[in-house]
Amino acid sequence: MEKADLTARLRGVASNLERFGDSIQTEEATKTGLVLPFLAALGYDVFNPSEVCPEYTADVGIKKGEKADIAILREGSPVILIECKVLGASLSSTHMSQLYRYFATTTAKLAVLTNGEDYHFFTDLESTNKLDQKPFLRISVSEVTEREVAQLLKFTKDQWDIESVLSVAEELRLISQCKSKLEELTSAPDTEFVRLIAKRIGVDRVTQSHAEKLSPIIARAFSELLRDKINSRISSALSTSESPNSSTARQESLPQEELPASTTDNDLIETTVEEMEAFFIVKSIIRGSIPLDRVFWRDSQSYFSVLVDDSNRKPICRFHFNRKQKYVSIFGADKAMTRVDIQYLDDIYSLHEQLVARATVLGQG
Repeated sequence: MEKADLTARLRGVASNLERFGDSIQTEEATKTGLVLPFLAALGYDVFNPSEVCPEYTADVGIKKGEKADIAILREGSPVILIECKVLGASLSSTHMSQLYRYFATTTAKLAVLTNGEDYHFFTDLESTNKLDQKPFLRISVSEVTEREVAQLLKFTKDQWDIESVLSVAEELRLISQCKSKLEELTSAPDTEFVRLIAKRIGVDRVTQSHAEKLSPIIARAFSELLRDKINSRISSALSTSESPNSSTARQESLPQEELPASTTDNDLIETTVEEMEAFFIVKSIIRGSIPLDRVFWRDSQSYFSVLVDDSNRKPICRFHFNRKQKYVSIFGADKAMTRVDIQYLDDIYSLHEQLVARATVLGQG
């Protein structure tokens, strides 16, 4: 299966979500209307029980009758176990207990927890035959990125290779850990990191007082570096869009998966430096309330969203900066939005209590 083919198939699954989402109220309806079409998009024959087996028996010790919702089989043995929850349900650790048990008693090397829209992929990278606490990959079919499509190709029927899949899983886990650590070090550099940077710029001896002075300077330097890179990417993408062969030029100048969301999804969307700075302000506010590797952004023509688990169903807030009066929309527990007008980006810090509360609630999901 080619990348373009898989992309088209996933769009078909996303259309099911848009068409039938409001009428799906049960786990069985979620499985039939969304999960099985997703597996079909990956190339599996969902009508062949020797390949896609519903209610797969996975007895645990003396406890009989345990059944995984779906198992993908190869030569009669399960390679992927899938646990389905109703559309809209949060995919929390409380839903993992069954998968933990099934994983330990079968030959499967991958487990998937899904609500039909969001898919969390797990394996046993940390301890053999024991499912990891955190997924190595999270995907939302409503908005799958180019990079995620490339990763999903490894899971398709015709490209399936367990060693390749596990290699990708390990790489994604390490990338996630590195991003989290880099985010921590660049937003609040510790003394060891400050001394490392200081030595590289010619400061050999750093006292505690020097470290305290250098720490915010280094954090600001990283912030400005990131801002400059984002601005450069956006400027480059916009300049190529004005050329006669804009589509070809854009692909040649930057790899598709590395383009900012403003150019991959819709050329009418402009992701600004101001929006990205606001995003990092929110991340600095909510750190400690939720793991930062679960916090994502998406841009659209109307607003810029800060999301948990890259899911439109888990919004923390939205920035409305493309108008005369800038404002931030804050979501409450019942998903009701509260509008807060702002004049400067620093005004976002006044929303600390609401942002932390929202992030805490979503972090428990």
